[in-house]
Amino acid sequence: MLPQDADILSLLPQRPPFICIDRLALCQDNVAETEFRVQESHLFCEQGRYTEAGIVETIAQTCAARIGYISLTQQHAVFLGIIGSIRN
Repeated sequence: MLPQDADILSLLPQRPPFICIDRLALCQDNVAETEFRVQESHLFCEQGRYTEAGIVETIAQTCAARIGYISLTQQHAVFLGIIGSIRN
């Protein structure tokens, strides 16, 4: 299975309306790339702009999608991860 063919919901513990990536476009070695089209109605969109919290969540979900993809390709369970804190 190629990364771009994976169902994003099978890679992430999040569920709508908290999904902040549409597709895992690339997953190689230590690199992961995702795609996301921000809609004005998205939870993290305010006054036509994607918020800082949304950007952080997109980064976290990109990491989660990478780990989820690796887990699935190695036939392991996809585990829940949590960001404990962010400073500055």
